[in-house]
Amino acid sequence: MRETLNKINKIIRCNIPGNFESEPVRKTVTINLFLIIGITFLVSFGIQSIIKYKISYAIVLLTTAIVSLSVFLYLQKSRNFKIAGLLIVLILFFLETYLIINGGLEGTAFLWHYVFPVLSLFTLGLIWGSIFTFLLLGITTILFFTNPAFMYPYDTVLEYIFIFSFLSVYLIAITFEFVRDRTYKSLLLSNKKQSLYLEKITQQQKEILSQNTELEKHRYHLEQLVKERTLDLEIAKEKAEESDRLKSSFLANMSHEIRTPLNAMVGFSTLITDPDLPAKQKNEISYYINHNSDTLLRLIDDIIDLSKIESGQLKVDKRECNIDKIFSLLFEIFNEKRENLSKNKIEIKINNKLKKKNFIIYTDPTRLQQILSNLIDNALKFTEKGFVEYGCFFSDKNNQELTFYVKDTGIGLYPDQQDQIFNRFNKIEEDKRKLYRGTGLGLSISKNLGKLLGGKLWVESEKNKGSTFYFTIPF
Repeated sequence: MRETLNKINKIIRCNIPGNFESEPVRKTVTINLFLIIGITFLVSFGIQSIIKYKISYAIVLLTTAIVSLSVFLYLQKSRNFKIAGLLIVLILFFLETYLIINGGLEGTAFLWHYVFPVLSLFTLGLIWGSIFTFLLLGITTILFFTNPAFMYPYDTVLEYIFIFSFLSVYLIAITFEFVRDRTYKSLLLSNKKQSLYLEKITQQQKEILSQNTELEKHRYHLEQLVKERTLDLEIAKEKAEESDRLKSSFLANMSHEIRTPLNAMVGFSTLITDPDLPAKQKNEISYYINHNSDTLLRLIDDIIDLSKIESGQLKVDKRECNIDKIFSLLFEIFNEKRENLSKNKIEIKINNKLKKKNFIIYTDPTRLQQILSNLIDNALKFTEKGFVEYGCFFSDKNNQELTFYVKDTGIGLYPDQQDQIFNRFNKIEEDKRKLYRGTGLGLSISKNLGKLLGGKLWVESEKNKGSTFYFTIPF
């Protein structure tokens, strides 16, 4: 039963969305109900006319029923209630005109006229509904007063009663329609205001949501910024603490490194003044004084170089230099040092892989020799037996880059130590039983000097097997 009622409701509404308060639904339902009721009456009166042998009257009624059915089907398909309403008013207009002339069944046709003002006003509105109503009233009044021969004979009193009652129905209908129209427009205006208000509230909500989103983004951004700044501060703090620790260690170490050669120089200087001292011992003392003065001088040079590097004042003096001569000079210096250190189990080797002898390059020979000296000195310091080898080779096919290396069979490095050793004041001293003298500046200075010469310095090492230090310069 409910499904049947739903289907009837869809047919009457023509599946137009909305409630009965909306204009399309209300007018569509009204037109459909009038068409259904009208078709029913037209068919019923048509059949009665056939029974009473009023064939012409029956044809008009049944034809009107068929035309009304066509309008009903048109409305179902198009949902255009305005055209359908106009068509139904025109159909009723011509039917009323015909019926007032014909008289209908026993002169009752004029009763259909009372439906017309209600339908036309409701369907077409106040203006067009009134025009069609007065047009029909005018035609009816003219026919009543002229009373042509083809017209059904009505009683005169009945004609006046009809005219005044028709006007009364029109006035009631127009008053009702006027009130309904104003109420509907008022509701529309109220709904429009509510819609605008709701739209404004919705827009404000969107703006608030947008502002909240932006605030959330800013809050998140600030949180991230605070985290980053906090992390930066923690890193800076750690670096500062590490720097402070290294500087403290450096000062303590530097104090030791400076005082050791100075003490030796002061002590041996006192001994060498003894006139009874044998010549051999005087020579030994003289060697120790020279050796410690060289150590002290090299330490002062490292401190000055580090200061110049940090202030950006260290300059390089590039010129032509002979690699073989630099290698030979270094060999003489460190071979003598090896003998003085009594490291007879170490062999110092030169491995120059360049095919041409007396090879000339354009760089700063002093800084090149300083880098190699630092690397060879470290290799000799941390190697007890085996060899220390240094040399150079071209690292690319186009001979655009020259690579120098220093290789040893010393104590080596762990992977995590291979970056630390290039930091300032950093020294790797795991074996507490053996003291390795040094300031922890040599490799840091060498790496910066390598950059100034246009290259880079790095190390490849394996613990307890040895290390190989490489540095490049452009050729």
